[in-house]
Formats: sequence, C-alpha cells, structure tokens
Amino acid sequence: MATLIVLVMVLLAIAAMALGATVGVPGAIKEPPRPKPKPALATAGVGVGVLLPEQMQQEAFFREQQRAAALRLQMPSVEPDDSPGMQMKVMTGILVSGLIILALGAYALWEPTREADAAQIQLHENVLRGAALFTTYCARCHGPTGTGLIGPNLHLQEFAARYKWNTSDPSDMAKMRTLVIQTITNGRPPTPMPAWGQENGGPFNETQISNLADLIMTNGWQYVVPAPGAATAAAPTPAPNAPPGQALMQKYGCGGCHTIDGVAGMTGTVGPNLTHVGSVPKIPESTGNLTNTPDNLAKWIFDAPAVKPGVIMPNFSQQGMSQDDAKQIAQYLETLK
Repeated sequence: MATLIVLVMVLLAIAAMALGATVGVPGAIKEPPRPKPKPALATAGVGVGVLLPEQMQQEAFFREQQRAAALRLQMPSVEPDDSPGMQMKVMTGILVSGLIILALGAYALWEPTREADAAQIQLHENVLRGAALFTTYCARCHGPTGTGLIGPNLHLQEFAARYKWNTSDPSDMAKMRTLVIQTITNGRPPTPMPAWGQENGGPFNETQISNLADLIMTNGWQYVVPAPGAATAAAPTPAPNAPPGQALMQKYGCGGCHTIDGVAGMTGTVGPNLTHVGSVPKIPESTGNLTNTPDNLAKWIFDAPAVKPGVIMPNFSQQGMSQDDAKQIAQYLETLK
C-alpha cells in the first residue's frame, strides 16, 4: 500500500513539473507563423486588369492568407518569458514538488509503524483496565493474580493446555479469545462462573469484557494489583478454635462466593449470604423446595447440580470433597442462627 501511494505521488509530481515546464520554460511556446510575401503574378500577353483563371486562384489564395494573418495579428501573442524571475519560479516549483514527494513517501513508510505503535499503546491501556476489573470482580474465584482458586487458573499456557491449543497458532488464539469472551458474557452453568454480560443481567458491557479478554490473552498478570488482604483472603488460615466445618469451607474456597460475617475470607457476593443460614426454613437457591435440614444441606453442598440442574453452585464431589466433609460443613452452617 505504501509503495502504491509513493508511486502515485511521484506520477503526480512528474505531471506537475511537466506542466510547469510547459508554461514557464523559455522556448516552450512557438512563435506564430509569419505571412508569406505576395507572389508575383504573370501577366504577360494579357491586357491590363484582366486576370487569367490561374491568376484568379492565386489572388484568392493570397487574399485568404492575408485575412488569416490579420486574424493572427489581432490575437495576443505570448512570447517566452526568459526573465530570471520566471526561471526562479520554475526551479522553486520543481524543488517544492520534490520535497512533497519525499514527505509523502516518508509518511507512507512511517504510517504502518505509527499505527502499530498506537495499537500497542491502546492494548496496554485495555490490559490495565482489565486488570482493575479482575481485581474487583474476579480475584475471589480465580485467585489474586489469576492462578486459580474456585475457578481455574487463567494464565495463558495453563488455560491453553486445558484445550490442547497452541499459543503460537493465531487460529488457536482466536478460538481461545472467543471462548473467553463467551464465558465471561454467558457464564458456565453449572459451575460457579456467573454470566457477567449486561445482556444476561451482569455488570459488564462489551468493552469491559474485551478488556478482560485482553488481560488473559496477553498474560498481563504483572499488571494485576491484588486488593489489600487478597493474598490471605484467597487461602485464609482457619482460627485455632474454628469448627471443622468452617475450616473445610475455607479449604474449598466457599468464601469466593459466600459471606459469613466475622469469618476470615468469607466475603463473597456471588452466592447468598450465609451469616444466618441456620435460621432459614429452606436452603437458599434450591428453588424453595428443599427443607433446611442437616441431611438436605449436606446433599446440596456435596452435589448441588444433582439437586437443582443449572444452579451455579459447583459440584464439589468432583473437586475432592467427601460426603463426610459435606456433613461437617452442613453441621457448621446449621449453627449459624
């Protein structure tokens, strides 16, 4: 494209210089033709005032030449301008045309680099915005720097390896970006990943989702600044006298989605607040059809999707939780009145 632009500019400059030379270079305009002298008429043997047919033709032709010459003389004649001023104008025009060619050529060659630099600057700004969004909304489930907690590790190589994608293949990277955007927008039932897109009732518009995708696709985790206390909130140390169920909830990362007032790390807002869950008659999120008893609560904790398909509560039985763990968590929650 740059070569084509330069070629067009060169051709236009050559045409401009040729036109300037035609107008301003001495000798470019020809002198109008001069009338030829009247030919002598042969009148030998002919009476005075009598013209032969041949002489009449010659006289008519001569008169026509005179009229043409008279018309030419009435037209303003343009003489070549040999003055130093005109020569200076011509040279200036040539110099300016050359400078224009150089300037346009330099611009055409530099413009792709400028566009690439601008794109990199914009991408960097997008990543910074995505990092801020991640800290505010995503770190509780995916860890303070995206290494995984309740949700999976989002670092580029680990993410790509789960789908056997090659990060050096543009086609695989395009598939990965599409998956990231779709997942953020629509969520991933029945996992804890909710739908964040505004069209699904979430808080993120398309630009914000794109910014988060830029963060993940560029592996820009060095720009993520964990929120104060995030490192301990991700994997809090249970209190020495904490009930076994509370310690298990911290082990399985329940605080990424749920809040229990006064318990370290239990400050999530994705799921319901469990501070007084022991006093409610029905298990939250179970569509109101599951009575809040220790046995029912243990079933819900162990494998909520089996009780209510499509719920965002994950299947902890697939994340290493035993039925005994679920029972201890349920017993602890029943004490929260």
